[in-house]
Amino acid sequence: MASPKKTASKSKRTNVLEASLPRPPELDARGLAERFAYPAYTRHAEVRALAALGAKGTVRARIDALFERCVARDLISSTWLTGGAPRCIGPCSKCRNAGVSPGGTIVAHNADCPETDRPDSLEFAVSLVAAACEAPRSAVVDAEALAAEWMNALAPWGAPPFRGVLWTYEAHPPALLAGWDDLCDLQPVLLRPAIAAARVLRPTPTLWYGEASAPSYGALGDLPWMLEVLEPIDRACRARKKSGRPRRVVNEPDIELLGYALEGASLWHAAITAGAKVRAMPKNRRRIASEEIPDALLEAKFSALADPWSPLLALLATGAFPVGSTGGWVALNLAQWESD
Repeated sequence: MASPKKTASKSKRTNVLEASLPRPPELDARGLAERFAYPAYTRHAEVRALAALGAKGTVRARIDALFERCVARDLISSTWLTGGAPRCIGPCSKCRNAGVSPGGTIVAHNADCPETDRPDSLEFAVSLVAAACEAPRSAVVDAEALAAEWMNALAPWGAPPFRGVLWTYEAHPPALLAGWDDLCDLQPVLLRPAIAAARVLRPTPTLWYGEASAPSYGALGDLPWMLEVLEPIDRACRARKKSGRPRRVVNEPDIELLGYALEGASLWHAAITAGAKVRAMPKNRRRIASEEIPDALLEAKFSALADPWSPLLALLATGAFPVGSTGGWVALNLAQWESD
């Protein structure tokens, strides 16, 4: 049992944290945790079975056959057969010049590559179709709409104009918040609204790379509302796999981004409650890219700005994770599944 002195110290620390990190008012902690661990791709097994029918030929031929079978069963639109399938990015066996770098930069196919916009594996295609054929709404449709809303909210902070979504299927997804040398153009922009809110709420903002999330809980684990989300996910990952129920393979970058989004949403809400305005960073501090708040936002009330955190949290709950961005294109990674 902890000593009274330690208990009091922890209580004091928690109270200080809660003052600057209150629970976001619209947070559905239970629902977010459940959807994060078990996104509702209920037809994943059905689509995988269709992919196994007459499984022969090249990967391209098998993916085309899968799309045709799914169209025939009204699982996806017939436009998937005529160039209307969701656009994809991934390692390419033809041009060997495509994918998402560890720092989140999207590397395009060669201009004449026949595999441009296509899934690079059959399992990728299965997961994409499974995410697209949900009722009453497709997770792919929801995710692309939420990605657009998120990127549009980030535009005043310096994000390039949103151009669209590229789907990917990375077993080890890029760390969007990590301090890689080849940073994608979204990373510093993603940090700015959280840092700006922390600037007006905390004496010393500490939201730098790798310090703003809770993969191992850390100080944020003292917040009961944060634990309402993080602990059920942790339990779900450790529990015995339930047969027939797809469960996400949770990677550390996924948890890192979720923790950061929760903290950002809390800071944003606190700044609005306080009637705060965006302020410039102190001139005597070393400037880094994430601190370069656009001049047009200075003195603007947080309440008058588009909230970037609600669409990001909703996006994470679809099973699609932003893992990179270049020139307005956003790479969304589909959830990887544990096998039965």
